Amino acid sequence: MKRINRNDAILSLAGLLLYLPAIGRYGAKLEVLLLVSLVAGLGVEWLAARMRNRKPCPAGYAAWILLPLVLPPAFPLHMAVLAIIFAAVIPVAFFGGYGRHMVSPIAFGWAFAALSFPRPFEFGWSYPFPCPTSGFGAWTAAMPLVAHPVDFLQAQADVSFSSLLIGSFPQPPANALPAVLIALGVVVVLLRAVAVRTCVAFLVTTILLAVVFPAATDAGILHSLLVGDTLFVAFFVLPDTRTSSRTDAGRWLIGALAALVAFLITRFASFPDGAFFGVLFANVFTAIIDEGVLAQAARARRTA
Repeated sequence: MKRINRNDAILSLAGLLLYLPAIGRYGAKLEVLLLVSLVAGLGVEWLAARMRNRKPCPAGYAAWILLPLVLPPAFPLHMAVLAIIFAAVIPVAFFGGYGRHMVSPIAFGWAFAALSFPRPFEFGWSYPFPCPTSGFGAWTAAMPLVAHPVDFLQAQADVSFSSLLIGSFPQPPANALPAVLIALGVVVVLLRAVAVRTCVAFLVTTILLAVVFPAATDAGILHSLLVGDTLFVAFFVLPDTRTSSRTDAGRWLIGALAALVAFLITRFASFPDGAFFGVLFANVFTAIIDEGVLAQAARARRTA
């Protein structure tokens, strides 16, 4: 339990640091969303615990800090609030509280927003402010609106690698400054606050699939990796120790499975970025994969 609390604290601190470039690029609306997410998430946790006659424990604060960072910058505020509330109620409260949830509430909140409000979600992306600190004095960078960052990248012919790294391209708030996201992600991995094998398996499989099955666009592999939710999912969501596999082999398999599902959805479905669907799919099969890995290990011991 001490290690889990430590991991949550590291993820929370890294998430709060991600808000600095996110607010600077996309506006102070993210500050309001952060407050609403904490109040709604912790409030639902408290209410669910009281209804079950348990001692309230605000264990999910890391998820409620990270969730607003995955919603489109120009997404209507009331829709974002609904997505956050449903992410706290359905996968967390209904399953007995945070720590007993089967799927990531961050991925669930993203999926609820994308599926329940498809038009506002599709057109909720905008160019960042030119100055990295302009957002601290403005509500939101709502104009001009653009297509999803992944689609927008594929339509551009002259996007430089450096412009992506410094955040001059439309992005989800979590990836407002990819250089910062990568640096914090590496720190989180080095501190082992997440399941490292799951993170590595997801990234390696994602890159291998992009190499073997290149997209019919001019966007390079590294360009595609820097745009959208892939890096945030790889470092902060999929390898969360509360939802990741409990076995070493299972963590490798879960990371590869999530990357494969994300690739298939991105290439063949109507969603330009399937990273969070990959998370949900992998979360559902985590227990089954763990059971299979443990059963195989037991058979190997009996025959040894």
